[in-house]
Amino acid sequence: MQEIINNTWSINSINNFNVLNNKINNIENDLSSFKEEVLKDNLENYNNTIWVSQSIISNWLTNQSMVLWVFSIIFAIVWIILAYKVNEMLTKITKKTEEISEKERIIEVKSKEIEEIKNSIDNNIWDIHEKIVEKETEKIINRLTEYPEDISNFFSSLATRKIDENYYNYFIKIIKDNDLKSSGQKDYIIQYMTIIFQHFSEKIFIDNDSDVWLYFNELSTFIFRNSFKKELFDITSNLTTKFIKKYKNEYQNRFSEYLQLLNTWNYLDKDDKKIKEEIKLIFKNNNELNLLEEIWSDINIDFNIDK
Repeated sequence: MQEIINNTWSINSINNFNVLNNKINNIENDLSSFKEEVLKDNLENYNNTIWVSQSIISNWLTNQSMVLWVFSIIFAIVWIILAYKVNEMLTKITKKTEEISEKERIIEVKSKEIEEIKNSIDNNIWDIHEKIVEKETEKIINRLTEYPEDISNFFSSLATRKIDENYYNYFIKIIKDNDLKSSGQKDYIIQYMTIIFQHFSEKIFIDNDSDVWLYFNELSTFIFRNSFKKELFDITSNLTTKFIKKYKNEYQNRFSEYLQLLNTWNYLDKDDKKIKEEIKLIFKNNNELNLLEEIWSDINIDFNIDK
């Protein structure tokens, strides 16, 4: 009996063990399934996390690329604009530098020209003055041609300047064209003849127009009065020299008339013996004292020639 009991307990124990073992196996299986599910969920979560992270990183990289691209374009545009502006500025600077250089060159050239003109003026001041005076004389004569009576305003100016010989005929023409002698305008013709005598005495002396010598002969009293003694001395000295060297054969009578006109005013004896002495000296230096003696003999004036 006891053995039966023992056997029965053994069987029960085995059964209990099997049941327990099955439960353990079931628990293990459930645990394994749970682990697999947990692992699977974790793996999916991990994968999702990785995918999200990759998406975020990808989007970030994409955005950064876009930003970089935009900034690159902006930088390129800014660079192009900056390069254009710099080039434009350099072009302007270069152009301005060239303009300054050109202006400096022009200034240098002009400075040299001014210096040359200044030196020319300094070296030719009298020539320039004479040209200015000549131009002014031309204007005065043009004025007198139109208004001959204006000689009263220009007499002093004309008397104190050098007048070219070419104007001699202009003065004679003014006198004749306006008939100053016959029109009773004696003062005007005296002024014209005084100017002509002071500047062109030789031309009066040799002029073949008898009217010119007649004007001088008739007006000599006023002409001599309007002349300074030193001026009359120089004119007579020059005429005497020219007469001896060029005109003694052709114009001896006219020279005698000139000396007689001087003597009428006592310039050869009483008032100014210097003229007389100068004439004698010129004839003597040219070995023509005999000719002078003959001239004075013809006009009945005692010249007291000291041979």
